[in-house]
Amino acid sequence: MPDSLQSRTPLAATFTLTVDGNLVMIQTVGSALRFISENRCVEWIEYQGAYNAAKAALERAATDAMLARAATDALRVLFTQSKLL
Repeated sequence: MPDSLQSRTPLAATFTLTVDGNLVMIQTVGSALRFISENRCVEWIEYQGAYNAAKAALERAATDAMLARAATDALRVLFTQSKLL
């Protein structure tokens, strides 16, 4: 099984976020997973349900590109709840 964090599967949308004054573009499943897994700018525990759903959807999309739309939607919910969008 390929490493999900390195997945180049494109998301159905590109997210452009401002984090600590820097623009962050999220275009692929791997970049989204790295952002929510490694980024400490947001306390994801506050959004645990949306975080778990997004992470699971992204991990599935890493191995099946047909699931990229569902992963994008789950990520959008997480970013909206955490007020990053």
